[in-house]
Amino acid sequence: MNTDIAVLDLISDHLDRQAGLRPDQEFIVQDDRRLTYAQTKAAVATAAKALIASGVERGDRVAFMGNPTLEFWINFLAVTSVGALWVGLNPKNTSGELDHVVNDAAPRLLFGFSTIDNEPMLDELRRLAAKHESVD
Repeated sequence: MNTDIAVLDLISDHLDRQAGLRPDQEFIVQDDRRLTYAQTKAAVATAAKALIASGVERGDRVAFMGNPTLEFWINFLAVTSVGALWVGLNPKNTSGELDHVVNDAAPRLLFGFSTIDNEPMLDELRRLAAKHESVD
């Protein structure tokens, strides 16, 4: 058995490991924005604290509507770091499709970007939250 291989329990453990090994190496790059492993780890920790303060616990489902931006990845890693389950909501889906996903997943928390690709999303997020009892 190779003992040099680290066993990781959560996908976010990769970030923690790499931040320890190479904190100053770039991890996420989007256009002119760049975050190192250490910067990303700090941002994920901040987002994870906010999730915990919102009542998210291990095993809860958290739904997020957004495109794969830098903030998307930070929030994805934050959700996984607290042991919650990520439910991605595609902003290009119809209201009916979004209703189906949210109804099926029954997330504890629903959040996302208020604007995606210059399209307002806040009303749709509010509609989803109001329609589905499980959402805080």
